Amino acid sequence: MCPFKSVTSYDCPGCGSQRAFHEVLHGNLDKAFILNPLFVIAIPFFVQFLVFQIGDLKMKYLKCYQIIFGFKSILVYLVILILFFIVRNTSFYHEAFSRL
Repeated sequence: MCPFKSVTSYDCPGCGSQRAFHEVLHGNLDKAFILNPLFVIAIPFFVQFLVFQIGDLKMKYLKCYQIIFGFKSILVYLVILILFFIVRNTSFYHEAFSRL
């Protein structure tokens, strides 16, 4: 169980990620999305990050890399993470995903 959830009884942004990753590996993106939508939405971001680390792609496309992974972008991602944390712990979120 998530230590944050056991202490506060709130879902952290990462809650369900391990089960979502398991579902992604089995090709069940719909089930993974229900478990943790942010995890599924972030998959292309992580793949893109890994692709940029291969060879000299980071240096070859430095401007693109800086736009996607620069300081301002990281701040935007952090704001998205915090907003997801807040929305995830509302009754609206639980009602919406309980119907799926």
